[in-house]
Amino acid sequence: MKKKTFIYNSYFWAIIWAIFCFVSWYNNLGLGTTATLGGIALMFAWMAEQIRIQD
Repeated sequence: MKKKTFIYNSYFWAIIWAIFCFVSWYNNLGLGTTATLGGIALMFAWMAEQIRIQD
C-alpha cells in the first residue's frame, strides 16, 4: 500500500512540475529555468516508473 501511495505521489509531483515548466516556457523565463523545471518533472516521473517496475 505504501509503495502505491508513493508512486501516485510521484506522478502528482511530476505533473505539478511539468505545469511549472510549461508556465516558465509560456512566459519566456529563460531556457535554463525551463530546463531545470522540466528536469525536476522528469526526475519524479522516472522515480515513479522505477518503483512501478520493481513491483
